[in-house]
Amino acid sequence: MEDNETEDSLSTFCARHFCSSEKNLVGILVLLRSYQVVLQANFNFASLFGIPLESDRKATGLGALFSTPKPRILNAEQTRRTSLEWKDVVSSTKYGHELQKDGSYHVRVDDNDQTVVELSKGDHDFIATGLPRQLIDPQLYPSDVASERAIALTVTNEISRSREMVLQGLSLLTALGTRRLTFFKICST
Repeated sequence: MEDNETEDSLSTFCARHFCSSEKNLVGILVLLRSYQVVLQANFNFASLFGIPLESDRKATGLGALFSTPKPRILNAEQTRRTSLEWKDVVSSTKYGHELQKDGSYHVRVDDNDQTVVELSKGDHDFIATGLPRQLIDPQLYPSDVASERAIALTVTNEISRSREMVLQGLSLLTALGTRRLTFFKICST
């Protein structure tokens, strides 16, 4: 009877601690994957954490500089996007444009779903000057650079701490597995 009680309490203890450890490790993995997505998308961490940037403030007023408040999406039924801002068009790294017979331009926004927008000649010419891109470039604002550096340092520290926790967890699991195998070998002889 006593062996069953000990086994049950040991089982409960292990389940409670291993389950909470597993949840912590899964949470760390999710956090690290989200950081990876941000880096791959060339998105800035300050915006992700809701820190206001001067360049973002300028980007919200960008629509006033163009002929329409927002660009017109041509292939809405073929794209995942339902809305597009001028910032998305201006910051596009591959500004692929095609002149149309009516004088307008079709521009492919370089995202994964290949959104195409229609621009007037004036809007296209303005973008081609490079001024709108400079206006929203966070690297041109010292306060934005400082915010991004501070967040990058925080994220780096978080990743280092998470990595250390994962390594400690793996080390502990390896040690427990080795002890368990040794215990079963002793019991079976």
